Amino acid sequence: MQKIIEQRDVLCFHDEFSGIVWNLKTAISFSGRQGPACRHTFLYKEKYGGADRRTQTQAVTNAEPEFAALVGIDWADKKHYWSLSTPSGRTERGTLDNTPEAVELRMAELRLRFQGRPVAVALEQRKGALIVMLSKYDHLYLYPVHPRTVSKFREALYPSGAKDDTKDADLLQEILAQHRNHLRPLAPDTKEMRILQAQVENRRKLVDERTALANKLKDTLKISFPQVLRWFSDVSTEVVCDLLTRWPTLEDLRKARPATVEKFFQQHHCREESIRQRLDDIKNAVAATGDAAIVNPSRHMIAAWIGQMGVLRQSIREMEKEIGDLARQQEDWNIFDSFPGAGDVMAPRLMAAMGTSRERFDSAASLESPLRGESTAVLCRHCAGKGSQWKKRMDTFPPGVSEVPPPDVS
Repeated sequence: MQKIIEQRDVLCFHDEFSGIVWNLKTAISFSGRQGPACRHTFLYKEKYGGADRRTQTQAVTNAEPEFAALVGIDWADKKHYWSLSTPSGRTERGTLDNTPEAVELRMAELRLRFQGRPVAVALEQRKGALIVMLSKYDHLYLYPVHPRTVSKFREALYPSGAKDDTKDADLLQEILAQHRNHLRPLAPDTKEMRILQAQVENRRKLVDERTALANKLKDTLKISFPQVLRWFSDVSTEVVCDLLTRWPTLEDLRKARPATVEKFFQQHHCREESIRQRLDDIKNAVAATGDAAIVNPSRHMIAAWIGQMGVLRQSIREMEKEIGDLARQQEDWNIFDSFPGAGDVMAPRLMAAMGTSRERFDSAASLESPLRGESTAVLCRHCAGKGSQWKKRMDTFPPGVSEVPPPDVS
């Protein structure tokens, strides 16, 4: 039985498997080696003069290499603890300084000792200094392990709960040896995609910092200039920062001529109705306090936070432009840009969340994991009224090229 997937309402990615007719018959073989061994058969169709003809059958095997050693690394800020085992059953332990020079020397020793054969490494990290340093060695296969997984193993094997770096390294090495089929090796995306992902993450960090500053500014305005909170719902905007820079207190604002204040709001493209309402509020407003011990310190803190938010706002604006340019350079930008309601804001973030290693997604359920959280929630709100179209596309996501992935414990 064969199932032909139509292009309509299907989320498709163009890659080396494009044009495949998916065969529901899947031959699964088992081996004594650790890790999955799953074989999928695909039937290609090509058109010659309007006639379809099967021309080739390709087998894709997801078998891992024969590892010369298994290594567990319990990382730390200054010194890492490692545990190494070989197929002969021999176990070695040691420490590794957290410096590029020490890592380079140790990895060169492993390459020389095992003659460049693959070495599997398990560590409680998906990103960070150690991952960055180890990723450049092509003979290493990195297996991130979720810290909660190690914690549960430690709790089961050592009920006392005592944490020991050497034992944790042994646990990581044991998880790698006995439960590697539940781990997913780290597969870096393309350079262009990693740049996009880094910029998307950096933008989120800057937005979080701006939000934290805005909350501090709100707390100060509640006791020094609460009228601003009634006039504006978002105090991190440019109009609020410019207003407080020019008139940091209600007293300063009331000294200004109404025509000057009106011109200020007009220059910031405020609505006429809002401008009239604010001018009336300024005329009838009462200061929250006249205590100089509160007003004067608040004036200085407001100026400091506004200055920082101005820098962040400019950086976010420049970063968003760069993110948009990077996203449009990706070959499948048109697919993400076509999602209902995604637009220039959400489409690059969805693209960064999914990456380029999309063979791990075989269904909408497996696609949900990397998109779970803020991005999906924002998209669902952003696509109000269009959710059925989005769900329809995701529910018809075509099968991937590998077996159904195990639970992602990393």
